[in-house]
Amino acid sequence: MFDLWTHKDERFLASTIIGRDGIRYHMTVERLPARDWEWVAWRGDPAQQAVRRGVAQSSDVAASRATAARGRLERSRSTGPTPLTRT
Repeated sequence: MFDLWTHKDERFLASTIIGRDGIRYHMTVERLPARDWEWVAWRGDPAQQAVRRGVAQSSDVAASRATAARGRLERSRSTGPTPLTRT
């Protein structure tokens, strides 16, 4: 699963994927001071900006949730802008 991710260091992972719709989707996973991991996924299309974010207890789970959120963003593209959500 981490083959999609670039390890910046032991506290930060990043990935950019071009979806089937031709739009770039960006994802990051970052270690928080409280030992949790924050994940963020967003669509790179400024006309339909959308962000999903959340917190997980491990980098594996955070990366998995960011990847799943990226898929949801791609599927929801046709429904218009998506408000900021926290899961």
